[in-house]
Amino acid sequence: MGMALAVLKMIQTWGGFVIEIPHPMWLLLALLFQAGCVVAAAITWQRALYQVTGQFLDDHQAMAHTGILLVAKYLPGKVWGLIGRGVALRGMNLSVREISVATLLEQVAFLASGWTAMAAGWYRSHWSWFMMVLLFLSWLACPVGVRLLPLLSPRLPKRLQALLAMMEEGRGQLCSRGFWRLCWLSLWQWLFYSAVLAAIVGSLAIDLSWPLLMAIVAAVPASLFSGMLFLFLPGGVGVREGVLVFYLQPLIGLDTALTAAVIYRITDTLRDVIMGIWAQKAFNLRKANQTMRRSSQP
Repeated sequence: MGMALAVLKMIQTWGGFVIEIPHPMWLLLALLFQAGCVVAAAITWQRALYQVTGQFLDDHQAMAHTGILLVAKYLPGKVWGLIGRGVALRGMNLSVREISVATLLEQVAFLASGWTAMAAGWYRSHWSWFMMVLLFLSWLACPVGVRLLPLLSPRLPKRLQALLAMMEEGRGQLCSRGFWRLCWLSLWQWLFYSAVLAAIVGSLAIDLSWPLLMAIVAAVPASLFSGMLFLFLPGGVGVREGVLVFYLQPLIGLDTALTAAVIYRITDTLRDVIMGIWAQKAFNLRKANQTMRRSSQP
């Protein structure tokens, strides 16, 4: 957050302009939408784990597991969230395979709904692009599509081969109504993410026109997906902001786009810090309760 504020200050100095936030109350609305993102993500994880294992996490645990994933993205590599969840779920006697398949379902639903949102919001393209994405996702979720995916395996990198193997293992869950419900829940995450950026842009006294809203809906998943491609950058820092500026600059100007992107990063980081603290306290409390139960047993 300190780096983000320093970058914002340098932008002002080098650009020769002063950042003003005429409607600061909109930033409180942005934080409220960030909370909505967390709740939607927790419910999606709750449902994904139940679909695979038949065990239902309570709301506090689901929120804590979401906190694990949000904090783990700042560590190089993409496996720390899965490892953290595995440690947190030790008391439920779940296998590594079950946790991996549930996480896979959650992430595939998140990516699929994100691609759909990006296609729908891509204000510079035609509806044919949107329909093409929907058809591809429908094929991916149907039994025929999932069976044909392993044929691509020899031509893909090892990481993607492992992902396809997990998809084959979780084919029963992917080809089900439950998976589409996960996609619907994940779509709410993207709507909340877009609402966060819209509120930030609104705080800068920018009129939220329809083309701008469509640009925001497309920019948010595009920036997050771009950040995922750079494994060595914690949380995709820099890359995500650059993509946001690319989408917003033609409509609101470079100065305002840079400001909105940096503030968006600040709210994201604040959310992740709060959820990291939540997760730590939740696990400490559960550990203390387990210790008390053992000590009370004869």
